[in-house]
Formats: sequence, C-alpha cells, structure tokens
Amino acid sequence: MGALPPSLPRLLRLLKVRPGEAALTLRVALFFALIEIGRGMGGSAADALFFRRFGVENLPFMYVGLGVATFFVSLLYAAFVGRMAKGRLFSGLLLAMAVLLLAERAAIALDIRALYPVLWLSVNLIASLLGTIAWN
Repeated sequence: MGALPPSLPRLLRLLKVRPGEAALTLRVALFFALIEIGRGMGGSAADALFFRRFGVENLPFMYVGLGVATFFVSLLYAAFVGRMAKGRLFSGLLLAMAVLLLAERAAIALDIRALYPVLWLSVNLIASLLGTIAWN
C-alpha cells in the first residue's frame, strides 16, 4: 500500500479529526455517502414513476399526505426510541424498510396505478427516517 497523500494530515487537522480517529471518520463518511446515494437514486426513481402516472399537478396533495404521515411516523419513532434498545430498534427499522422497498419494487411489475402514490410516500418517509437513524 502506498504512502498517504501529503495533504491528508492537513485535511484531518482542518476537520479536527484527532489522532486515531481517521479510520472511524472514514467509515462514518462512507456510511453517510451510501445513505445519500440511496436516497438520491430512490427519491428520483419514485418521483419519476409518480410524475409519469399522475403528473406533477398532484404533487401538492402528496406533500400534504407526506406531512401527515411524517407526523405520525415521528410520533411512533419517538415513542419507540425511548423504550427499546437502540441497536435492536434501528436494526428492525432498517430490515422493515428494506423489506418494504423490495416488496414495492416487485409490485411495480404489476403496474397497479394506485401503487405509485404509496411508493412515493414510503420512499420519502424512509428517506427522512434514514437521516434520523443515521444521526442517532
């Protein structure tokens, strides 16, 4: 393995990364990058599918529904985060989100028109929840 670039120690000092924290910092940065890549791709795909079948004129109604759904999901999250072991809660949530997205991906092949608003809402809720989980 080659030597580190000479600018890396300066960058680590600038970012206030302490000695011995560089590997952990890199893993956390990669974790956040993967989350953002997934959110970007999933959100764009859900938007495109919804716009194609329903048009952008229905988007304001979807944002109202998203606001209501986010309120209830946030209440549930807050209720469970204080009562359960965080590792168990986060693992369960990540598994549930993955299963839901895989099921919705499989259901797209059925081309059921009513699926697309549900897909749009769930992708946006999951994106919001992923951000919260990542910061916890």
